[in-house]
Amino acid sequence: RLLETFLYTYLRIIKTMNYSWFFRNCIQKPVVFVLTLLLLTCCTDTIGLSVPDNSIHFSNDIGIPSSRTNMNGSNASFTANDQIGVFETLTNRDNVLYTYDTPNWTTTTPMYWRNNISLHKFYAYYPYNSSSTGQAVVVPALSGQTISSSPDARYDLLTASLNTTHTASVNFNFNHALTLLKFNVSFATSLLSTLASSKITITGGNSTTSTYPSGLFNTTASLSNLSYNLINQQLVIANNTSSTFQQSFTATLPTLVSGATTIYVLVLPGTYTNPAPYVKFSVKLISLIELSTSSPSLNTTTFQPNTVYEYNVQVIPKLLSRANSPADSIEVFITPVKEFSGTHTIQ
Repeated sequence: RLLETFLYTYLRIIKTMNYSWFFRNCIQKPVVFVLTLLLLTCCTDTIGLSVPDNSIHFSNDIGIPSSRTNMNGSNASFTANDQIGVFETLTNRDNVLYTYDTPNWTTTTPMYWRNNISLHKFYAYYPYNSSSTGQAVVVPALSGQTISSSPDARYDLLTASLNTTHTASVNFNFNHALTLLKFNVSFATSLLSTLASSKITITGGNSTTSTYPSGLFNTTASLSNLSYNLINQQLVIANNTSSTFQQSFTATLPTLVSGATTIYVLVLPGTYTNPAPYVKFSVKLISLIELSTSSPSLNTTTFQPNTVYEYNVQVIPKLLSRANSPADSIEVFITPVKEFSGTHTIQ
């Protein structure tokens, strides 16, 4: 900033001084020039030569203090110590780390406006990963998420882009780059009363023998396997082995209550036909008998990004005449409720 102040004052001096005096006393006598410039630089506040703040500031978002992004239902908000990465193309800034220090975004490597009129292009994403580069972002490994009554925000990939000239504060509108599945699960009272534990299994993908095998869940967080392109706003799948993706994901359900229990699962957007997406539930009763449901379809082969797919699920005992064995004595009915997209603003 000292160099910036020095140069700014120098230009103001040339503009405001008598040019012949300046040439005679400053150009021909460098010592006089340096002393004069330093004197005027130190006195800029007194003589009214204020230096503008050209550092780039990002807008504030006041969230609930915690160690990660807060999720309330399917809505996200930033909280203390969250980290985002920012790219800026005009001055070639790559994956600059910003940390949310309520109520400000802070960084150790600030960005600066080039001038008051040049157009800057910004890209931003959450969660920050030091390996992200060149507008290619690391996708969190969804196979590690925790299934509960709120989405696991540590894995919720958020992205934003913006074109703007010099402004007091840059405001990002973040979108969810992934897909969110919402299940409202109701167990029959007769099952709840004898229930020890329950699980959900979600399956979907494309053939593991193809050049680009894929599944609803990635198992590694690596640019070489799977990335998100901030410019094209889409996932980029590399030439992977089947181990890069997981087509089936099983998780223990949270404690079920009378009525509906809502759970959320993050999946990779895309089209899946082999196998097409489906869900399955299994329960273990106090008697240690394990029961599994059928595997109803999730009613689509394509999941869009930034979209919530909501389902009502009923798990009930089968009629004796329809049960082939004790391990096949429950069934599931699933009804697609709606799908909707959502954007939240960081401001």
